[in-house]
Order: sequence, then C-alpha cells, then structure tokens
Amino acid sequence: MPDPASPVSAVVTCKGRLEHLRQTLPLLMALPLRQIVVVDYDCPDGSGPWVAEAFPQATLVRATDRPHFNASAARNLGAAAATAPWLLFIDADTRVTPGLWDALVARLAPGVFIVAKPRVPELCGTFVTARSDFEALGGFDETFQGWGAEDTDFLERLEMLGRRQDFYDASLASAIAHGHDLRMRHHRADNPHRTGLLNNIYRSAKNDLARQGVNLDAAGRQNLYEQLRRAFEAEAPARSYEVEFRQQAVSGVTLSASLKYQLKSPVPPPTPPGSAEQG
Repeated sequence: MPDPASPVSAVVTCKGRLEHLRQTLPLLMALPLRQIVVVDYDCPDGSGPWVAEAFPQATLVRATDRPHFNASAARNLGAAAATAPWLLFIDADTRVTPGLWDALVARLAPGVFIVAKPRVPELCGTFVTARSDFEALGGFDETFQGWGAEDTDFLERLEMLGRRQDFYDASLASAIAHGHDLRMRHHRADNPHRTGLLNNIYRSAKNDLARQGVNLDAAGRQNLYEQLRRAFEAEAPARSYEVEFRQQAVSGVTLSASLKYQLKSPVPPPTPPGSAEQG
C-alpha cells in the first residue's frame, strides 16, 4: 500500500505491455512507496482500465491519440503527476524484489542519482533521481524517436549537472525477457540497432554542443535530430557526421567551428600469444 510519508514516487509507463504489467505492478505496489504512477500511453491492451480495477490506489495517467510510443514523453507525464521529492523510474517489464527498497532509501542524499550495478542494459531505465534535478533538466528529452538512448541521455545530463552516481545491486531487480518484435511494435522504425545508433549519435552531438556552451531549445534539438537522421538514412548509415555550431568573421573570411563524428568498424581483438599459424 502507498505510504504518504515515503520520500519516493515510482513512475511506470505502458504501451502494449499489459502482459508484463500484470506480473510486475503487484511487486512494485508491495514496496512502501509514497505513490505509484502508471502512465497508460494510449495502450492498446487497456492497461489503464486494468490498473483502475486491480490497483485503485495507484495514480493513473492516461494519454490518448499517441499511436507511437515516446518513452520520454510518457515518463514526463508520469513525473508531472508524482508528488514525492524522489522519483523512481522503472519499466513495465521490470520485476523488483523487496530488498530493492532498503537499498534505494539508504542511498537517498542530495547530489546523487541511483542506478544499477553492474550496468546491465535491461535495467538502464530503472533508476532514482531527485525531483529537483529532474526539473532542473526539464525532464527527459522528447526529441528522441523510436527505441533507445533517452535514459542514457538523461543520466549523462545529470552528470553534466554535477550529480554523482550511487548504485543499487542489479540482482535486486530483473527484466522479463522478450524479443525485439515486442520492443519495436509501437515505434515507426522496426530495427532497434539502427534507431539506437541514430539516437546515440544525436545524444552525443547534443550534449557535446552543451559542453561547448550551445544549449538548444526544443526547436533546435528537433532540427539537429532531423539533420542527423537525413545523413543517417542517406547512406544507411552514413559513416561521418558533422555538426556546425559557430561561425565568425575573421580577417575577411568566415571561421567555422564544428563537431565531427565518425563511425568505425569494431577493432578486432588481439591475437592471443602463441596462436598465430607457424610458417
């Protein structure tokens, strides 16, 4: 049952994951959280009506007319409805253990955010941050399209804000295994590797620009994403990306500064000693 004195609200989003939510939400509801916010992001499975009937004590947020899933937008809607000073973001396919609560609450302190250790991909979306830090960053970046990188981007921006990582043991939570077909069902693109790569190129460029003092507004972020997407799709993907961020007139010429990103083939592992063929 929710505990009004608890310092943490949890935010769970759902679009087409009711099968998972039926397994994970009861476990989350058993933790002494102040509030569990469930975002029905135009879920075709009817997750909202199920939550309202099975767990009326949960805070239900419903978004309509959202045919494609935007994880950032869904989490931002959930955070807006949360009331606690700390926010636990957790995916609908993530099961928690009772020990997770003790591990998290013992680490709540100003200037930290709490992530899984080891940093397994399945738990990248399960972390705790202070509401004040969430608001300082303006929430998740809703420019990201398709699957991947929006959670990594948020954590990277927390570090750029001067916050430091603390950790909970990754064994205290686990993800329900599923394939890419389910992961990509409600996105425009159907290839998670391609969308993940494009999103990470965008994340790197945007945050590197911020480190250079160029902080983009929503329109600027969208323009950057579209610029990279066009280059990405032209060569499936392009091997090189350049983002110009400053021009100035110097001695009668234009001096341009830009960031350049190149995709290189993976470096093969070194050959173990003694394994080379003998002539």
